[in-house]
Amino acid sequence: MLNARTTRLFLLALPAMLSVLMAQDAFMPLCADGGVVKAALQPAVGVDASLAALPAGEAGGPLWRIAFTKKGAERRFVPLTIEAPAAMPAFKALEVTVAANADEAVAIRPAIMFFDKNGDAWYRYGTPVGTDGKAATLRMNLVSLRRTNFSSGAGKELDWSGLSHFWVGFLADGEGAGRVELSNASLTSRPYVPTAPLEIALLPIQKWSLGIDKAATQSTAMVKDGDVDVPTVSFRFPLNRHMFVTPVMPLPEAEYASYKGLRLTYKAKVPAGIKGLLIMLGEGGGSFYTTVAVPPSADWRSIELPFDSFMMASWSKKLSGSDLDVSNIKSITIGCHGSATGDNGEGEIAVKKLELMP
Repeated sequence: MLNARTTRLFLLALPAMLSVLMAQDAFMPLCADGGVVKAALQPAVGVDASLAALPAGEAGGPLWRIAFTKKGAERRFVPLTIEAPAAMPAFKALEVTVAANADEAVAIRPAIMFFDKNGDAWYRYGTPVGTDGKAATLRMNLVSLRRTNFSSGAGKELDWSGLSHFWVGFLADGEGAGRVELSNASLTSRPYVPTAPLEIALLPIQKWSLGIDKAATQSTAMVKDGDVDVPTVSFRFPLNRHMFVTPVMPLPEAEYASYKGLRLTYKAKVPAGIKGLLIMLGEGGGSFYTTVAVPPSADWRSIELPFDSFMMASWSKKLSGSDLDVSNIKSITIGCHGSATGDNGEGEIAVKKLELMP
């Protein structure tokens, strides 16, 4: 039985406990079956755009449909402005379904930006979505937002309770026209708990960026392995000195912080004198390499790479801390470096599968 003092302390702590529990289960529909908030199209330089809001009951509704024509290749933010409610809780993610149909030269990335009453702003944007009109549902992590360069106070963190408004929309790169539909949009603090590995779609090797020593040579191809096209890089390190090849693939938007690490399925031949592959993750604030040995293999091999095995590279610079910000991962490098001791220094790296491990 609780005594009077314990009961009094419990009652005093109860509001704070309830507040924490409510924040953990906060949910705000933006354009979903649970409701549609008032939103206005924000003008964007170099972009002619119009907004059509389809209510529930209409085909595909409720949804926001933004048609646009964009001049110039510069990146532009095409957002909807939404007023922030009083005492807005700290949300963990934006959940939204995006269907984009745009000219071939245009790339579309979902984006969100929060403004406080002082005009300071924090943002996050995702990787490009398809522009063939097919809908893609995604969850954008809001735990690690980036502060804009025009904001005051270096290192200042977002105070959710002091927000004035926020923008939800998309970044457009390239010149052209198109249409973007946003539906099933909501802010949520409900945690995402994965129960199975999540396979990350491998981009064609032509869409990877390739860093390579000036004296080295390389060739890339999509090589058939059964019914699967496998991104493959072949290279040669001559001259018996230190060289590198660093193919980099951008990673899609995902709840990386909800997973423990990656599982890589690969084949690799490396030049004599080099022990294995170099695997790095990029998160905007630097490059991080895994301390797990990734040896060459003539057969398909799967290896797990825990996120806590990644260390900041000596050449990287990061404004705060030296730990990998898992929630902000943007790219993966699958390459190698070192000094070949043989005469030809030939190597080849093929990547068959990349998965997030719960």
